[in-house]
Amino acid sequence: MFLLGLIQFVFGMLIALIQILVDTVARVVFRSKPSSTTLVLAPCGLRLEIEVRSGRITPGEVRRMRELEWVDAADLGQLGERLPRIMNEVSARGESDLVSDAALFRIVLRQALRQWSRHRHMRSSLGELAQALDSLPEWNGMLRNSGTRENSRALKSNITAFLAEGRTEFPHG
Repeated sequence: MFLLGLIQFVFGMLIALIQILVDTVARVVFRSKPSSTTLVLAPCGLRLEIEVRSGRITPGEVRRMRELEWVDAADLGQLGERLPRIMNEVSARGESDLVSDAALFRIVLRQALRQWSRHRHMRSSLGELAQALDSLPEWNGMLRNSGTRENSRALKSNITAFLAEGRTEFPHG
């Protein structure tokens, strides 16, 4: 009796292990690949990798980045292959989804935070970008009380707070 129970237990464990193995292999083999591509933008010499996923970028954003010459022809071609619907809408030149420079500055700030540790001169480049996008008052507000070191933690915290509050202006005072 004991031997029969032991055989059933071992057989049950063996079946459970096989099921786990089959599930793991199926998950690895049949997982869906995300529909994304990476654009490398160079606003004012600042190199940022912006991951573009369908639903995460609008035709207006792509159009404005193209107008600012932040996206090269190869990236546009790759984006057209991966997200043809968005590129068709970009080509349609609809005026309804134009993106303001302030909104574009916020997009770049979000990307800069994600890549903060990789870029030594992020602070000066973001300052140039803020000036180019008429967002200098907001940038100066974020610089306040952030110290003098490039990429300081205080500046990163100020940028995070600015983005979290959804403001388009930093309080002056």
